[in-house]
Amino acid sequence: MQNASAPTNGPSASTPDVAPGEPRLVLRYRSSVRDQIHVAMVTARRSVPYVAFGALLVVVGVGNAILLGDLMSLWFALIGLALVMGVFSVPFILFGLWRQPNLRGADWETVLGTTGISSRTKSLAYQAEWSYVSAVQETDRVFIFFTPGGALFESKRILSPSDTEQLRALLREVGVKIVGSNPAWRVIVAIAIVVLVLVAVAAAAFGTAYLR
Repeated sequence: MQNASAPTNGPSASTPDVAPGEPRLVLRYRSSVRDQIHVAMVTARRSVPYVAFGALLVVVGVGNAILLGDLMSLWFALIGLALVMGVFSVPFILFGLWRQPNLRGADWETVLGTTGISSRTKSLAYQAEWSYVSAVQETDRVFIFFTPGGALFESKRILSPSDTEQLRALLREVGVKIVGSNPAWRVIVAIAIVVLVLVAVAAAAFGTAYLR
């Protein structure tokens, strides 16, 4: 499933050949690079190791700049900030779109049904059962469907208020969890990892100095 900037022909009366069970919502739309970048950034921010490593780089970079006067360390802080914000993934998304021009501005048809979701263009097709979807994250721009194989998404800009409520009701019906934009436990775990790493480094440095 991809994103959309606007429907090309409005809701479809027909469904793809891979329609997942009883169709509840059928959409036709054109993909948008902005939404694809947004989804990449949100997905990156869900990764605890990714965010923790970025936070560690920020702490180390700023710490070296302040304590040691090493201004070049600020580059590490900038890279870490890009990781924490998810911006670091943007060049990779743009490169992927450049390598696959058929995904830029492609016309998609998506079906959300009682057993899963499916989406296709003239050259590509995706399908996933609801049991394969671990969670759905709703942001101000999209619904993101997380699966072990990656993230599928739908732009909210092509959904009417009734379509949005219908999608939420379908997700509740099939038992798929809708998560918030920034789950608190991920932030806490990321901070805990950074603190543990810094404590370990400080302990190792103190131990080495003590042995001398």
